Amino acid sequence: MLTGFRHCYVFDVSQTDGEPLPELCPELKGDSKSMREFYAAAKTICPFPVSEERIEGGAKGYFNHITKSIGIKDNMAYKHKAKTLIHELAHGMLHGYENPRRDELTRNDREIEAEGTAFVVLNYFGFDTSDYSFPYVAHWNPENSLDAIQKAGDIIQKTSQEIIEMIETQLNQEAA
Repeated sequence: MLTGFRHCYVFDVSQTDGEPLPELCPELKGDSKSMREFYAAAKTICPFPVSEERIEGGAKGYFNHITKSIGIKDNMAYKHKAKTLIHELAHGMLHGYENPRRDELTRNDREIEAEGTAFVVLNYFGFDTSDYSFPYVAHWNPENSLDAIQKAGDIIQKTSQEIIEMIETQLNQEAA
């Protein structure tokens, strides 16, 4: 058996013409007064410092376990910023190093819980993120297992309820 390398041509997508390549999870679009108010309220209730910053690559945000802070990609629409903030808040609440559940979960499980929570919270407030959230969860559930979603259901429901109550309280205070 021979092993080795052979010459071949490689192109960067910027060197090509044609229709844009499809995205697995296209960024959410949308900005409105209610979305900006929701995002501001979510930042206010968040127990972790939140910063908007330039994030390279495909990540839209992160939860830093060392500094217990959240970073959000700065050049996204408010709808995606809000969804990402709730996603990262869920990571902080559910998957911190001090949480004993963390070691019981795979990365796939953690991503399903965080995105499921973000979807439920934003949906409760009237913001549809299904165009992003459904493909995202499918990506982190490669076996397409209903068990993974059902396993996460209780924790998604409890965490969503907690966040919803905090945001509603904040929005009511702001309205008063």
